[in-house]
Amino acid sequence: MTTPLVREPRPIVFWESRVYTGELSELARVRNDLARDLTGFAPDLVDALQLCASEPHANCAKYTDPDRLYGEVIRGLSMPDERTLRLSLSDSGGGGGTPRIPTERSEADWGWAEGQRGLRLFVFTD
Repeated sequence: MTTPLVREPRPIVFWESRVYTGELSELARVRNDLARDLTGFAPDLVDALQLCASEPHANCAKYTDPDRLYGEVIRGLSMPDERTLRLSLSDSGGGGGTPRIPTERSEADWGWAEGQRGLRLFVFTD
């Protein structure tokens, strides 16, 4: 008779998403909210995440939906396991949809597409 493996539940933490206007001036608020949400974490880790949030927030602010007054930038923060902290920023730009390899693009289309890539950064600490 074999004993079934019982896995301990992994700690999963999700912070409430935060929404910011698509303005560069919101970066200070993004960084302050990260520091507040990560109270109790190592200060070096908080500093690293604040730094990592800067460029994606600026990029999101650039590509927010132009049909809105400022558009929105949405920040997600989660801890899917005890060694991983996941930060995501996304904009309300009109790009959406499923990525695909284009068959035909003009020079302007290629230029626009180059700015639509996401960025994934990993910060390792011990």
